[in-house]
Amino acid sequence: MPLDPYLAMADALGDSGLLPSAIRAVQQEGRIWMLPITAWPVGVLYNLDLLEAAGLDRPSPDWTWDDVISMAAAAQDALTPNREYGVLVDNAALLLLPAAMGGWIVSPDGDEPDIRNGGFVETLDFLAELARTKAAAVAGNQSLFASGRAAMLLGGLMHPLLVDGYEFRFGFAPFPLQPLGATPVIFLGLGLTQASNDPLTAFRVMQLAFSPEIEPYYAALGLLPLQESSIDLFAARWGEHAGVLFQLLRRPIGNVGTPYLTLPQQYITIVLDGMTRVATGAIGVEEALDYMEPRLTQILANR
Repeated sequence: MPLDPYLAMADALGDSGLLPSAIRAVQQEGRIWMLPITAWPVGVLYNLDLLEAAGLDRPSPDWTWDDVISMAAAAQDALTPNREYGVLVDNAALLLLPAAMGGWIVSPDGDEPDIRNGGFVETLDFLAELARTKAAAVAGNQSLFASGRAAMLLGGLMHPLLVDGYEFRFGFAPFPLQPLGATPVIFLGLGLTQASNDPLTAFRVMQLAFSPEIEPYYAALGLLPLQESSIDLFAARWGEHAGVLFQLLRRPIGNVGTPYLTLPQQYITIVLDGMTRVATGAIGVEEALDYMEPRLTQILANR
């Protein structure tokens, strides 16, 4: 449900100092649909120590998905077998890869599965090729990267580094083929539904959630605050490398659209399951499409 009527009754949003990119990312057709609390830039984190040990240069700005595959394979071949991995693929990356390749996972109105479009099939082809290199590990968490055992992390959430600490030098590269200057970002936000019993009170809770007063708590937890005024606070808590994250958040941010926001969790689970099976080499691309499509149709029919 759009938040515009509630925003019109409060000046908190205009005075909050939220990063403009954060507001743009939750807008659709000029309307605001949720309030962003915190965010993580997503792309490719890489371990400079492992890349250098494998004799590889860091990713270049114009790299491609083929370069990701070749770098992962080369790192895997050069590193100690069964101890380090060329690339770790996390669940966040699996969900964002179709959008990064110009695809989608549901029809524009959100009512029909749409997983045979070119971008989604290209994503499955990429994951299948990555699986054939034997250089990828697929995991819901990023502990392998945070512990220094993966040369690259596809997904690039920096939260484990900030919370667990690190003992290696790292860098960040955008996903290949992203629109120039755009950065995919995962947001934690709050919204309203038409079933809300007390929407005005709910909106007041949202105001608190993105107020400057709450930012120190986010910084202490390792969440990226979206207030300009909290950047110094966050950097003091987590180190100079935090500045890189805020530079990314100041850039234009890709928006995959509101149909994704209305999908049942079971729908996302089936998509992740099918993509994971391809990424681990358990099934092929066509088999994955045949596996997912009827299940996704049933989930939307029962919604």
